[in-house]
Amino acid sequence: MKALYYEIMPMDFPAIKDANPDNVTIMGSMVYVSEFFRNLIRYSSYDTIFLWDRRGPIQQSGPFWKAEAPALSRVRLLSRHQLREMTDADHLVLVSPYTRFEGLRRIRRLIGRAHTPITAAIHSLNDNGFVSSLLPLLLPPLHSYDALVCSSSAGQHAITKFLGLLDNRLRELGVESHRLPIQLPIIPIGIDVDSFRSTGRRSARQRLSITSEPVILYFGRFSSTSKADLYPLLLIVAELWPRYPDLTLILAGDDTHCRMHHELAKFATELGCGSRVRIYPNPSAAKKQELYACADIFVSLADNLQETFGITIVEAMASGLPVIASDWDGYKDIVSHGETGYLVPTLMPGYPSSFDDLSVRGDMTAPDLLSATTVIDLRTLRQYLELLLGNSHQRRTMGVAARKTARTYDWSVVIKLFEELWASLQEEGMRFAANSGMQIDLEWRFREIFDHYPTGFICERARVRLSARGTQWRNNLDTLARIATPEYWFNQDTMRRILEFMEHEDTISVGDVFTAAVERRGCNSETRVGFLSDLCRLMKYGFIDLEDACDVGRRDVAAAS
Repeated sequence: MKALYYEIMPMDFPAIKDANPDNVTIMGSMVYVSEFFRNLIRYSSYDTIFLWDRRGPIQQSGPFWKAEAPALSRVRLLSRHQLREMTDADHLVLVSPYTRFEGLRRIRRLIGRAHTPITAAIHSLNDNGFVSSLLPLLLPPLHSYDALVCSSSAGQHAITKFLGLLDNRLRELGVESHRLPIQLPIIPIGIDVDSFRSTGRRSARQRLSITSEPVILYFGRFSSTSKADLYPLLLIVAELWPRYPDLTLILAGDDTHCRMHHELAKFATELGCGSRVRIYPNPSAAKKQELYACADIFVSLADNLQETFGITIVEAMASGLPVIASDWDGYKDIVSHGETGYLVPTLMPGYPSSFDDLSVRGDMTAPDLLSATTVIDLRTLRQYLELLLGNSHQRRTMGVAARKTARTYDWSVVIKLFEELWASLQEEGMRFAANSGMQIDLEWRFREIFDHYPTGFICERARVRLSARGTQWRNNLDTLARIATPEYWFNQDTMRRILEFMEHEDTISVGDVFTAAVERRGCNSETRVGFLSDLCRLMKYGFIDLEDACDVGRRDVAAAS
């Protein structure tokens, strides 16, 4: 059996945004997390995809589960103590959609599969704490059969520089140089190409009441410091409008961050081109499709350090649009200059080294100022716009090439790239298992560090009895559940069976309670760990008492066996 373990319970963030457009912020990483899982169950060849069922409200993500019901037959929810059942898989990979390995390293240790591959993925890289978060990547619990997937060559290069910086600083402290143990493959973010149309422009414009052309579209989050500064684009459009009086500029995207659409409209009016500028804050998914369909040219001038890929660039290309984009980060990988669009030169200020020190203050002062002062070459931007505005044939030719390129980013292709990576990592893990030598184990267990904190430990030899409070509350299970099992760790049914059994007993060992009240009643999915946590929860509230003769102060009596 081939199986994947997906670290988080997925949610349909685009649908959540649609349900509350003015108050829910949508970012590229959120779209990726939703769409990666949706297309994983749609296109992957894996027999089973495991999810950890945390029993919290995140499981009730509504629209996602309903929309994907036919494809969910391969998805299996595991309780916290069923994780070892994944070891039945011949081929198992642990997958995180975020840049983190800690949780999956723990899962790998818990299931006893030391050579099971782990993959994570990069998103924004400009957080001031990012360097310290990468430190575990240099430590032995990660290996050559683990991978941090980079969505672009720019992102991969940045990660390599981060890790090189860490290595240099460790050596400065006298720590031996570390070779990067993990792999850094490049796999782009995917889209559903067929959901974007390269035809139907006229009907889309009719629905949007746009009666003239050409139409320039910007689609992305409205934020001058964490996405793209739109005021320079408005300045250029105002200059072009006298020559192209039928030109329409559409600005659309999430505006929950800066809430600046009114200011954008005001500025366009002040420039004299307000009648030619349409602004759509927080559009629905359906409106987004219409906006792409009605456009002739797509423009995105990202100038911030948090951008590593550019999902909207690929969406525009799938819609058959030529793209004018800033020569920046992941955009460089996507747009073929002169073929599918144009890349506009960017210039970053060469601030003195003292400015860089601001990045450790714990806020985003330095990255935001860099974005606010990164220069997009406006003269070149205007030249490229004029090339396309005045030549409909070139727009169509580039649009066809863009649509063809976008096919390589379809989720069906991207998931295959992931499967090829996972297969190669699995092979590497097996080779490592056959030739592994001594390894340092940096994991620790609570008993190793904190066994001196409690008076003693409750083990299966300890004897217990139902308390008077437990007898009183045994028939008030609804209230008991409300106070004792609000957290996802505890199982109400197991608690009920424990109380029912102990009502007919005087005193009994913890181990015998498990055997009689749980194991013999067909609850094989409940492990001893889960049972002990439920029993101790009942003891915590005084519904079950320890027998007086069981001296929990003596570690040799009550210590866990």
